[in-house]
Amino acid sequence: MGMNIYKLKKDGGNHIGKRWATGIWCWDCKIKAEHDSIGLFWYCPKCNQRCSEKTLYNPVMRELGFDREKETKHSGVDGANGFIWQAKNKKDALKLLKGIKKVKTEYGKYWSIKRFWIMFNDVIKEDFDEGDFC
Repeated sequence: MGMNIYKLKKDGGNHIGKRWATGIWCWDCKIKAEHDSIGLFWYCPKCNQRCSEKTLYNPVMRELGFDREKETKHSGVDGANGFIWQAKNKKDALKLLKGIKKVKTEYGKYWSIKRFWIMFNDVIKEDFDEGDFC
């Protein structure tokens, strides 16, 4: 599950990468959160912050298109997305975007490059993969 993003070109778009739902994380400690023993709260095993499931941002709902709220900066225990760049490292990933003013999502939406970077407010984990993926 996820959303592929492409840069625009006359001959079709080049794949930039894919946003995906990565789960519940502690944004302060940058580690995956865990469920408590009775399953009511998510908590950070490092700093012990916790959050009720009723107050979490749900990255799966975002990927399915049901959450259309604006991306926000996160702190504490909250939902998170990841992004897999189709590049070998961050330097090459940024080269992909040089001079780009718009990108296209796999759902046919056109985003300004500014809107693309706003998406990263919900992204806690970035990976790199030079291979072709869907």
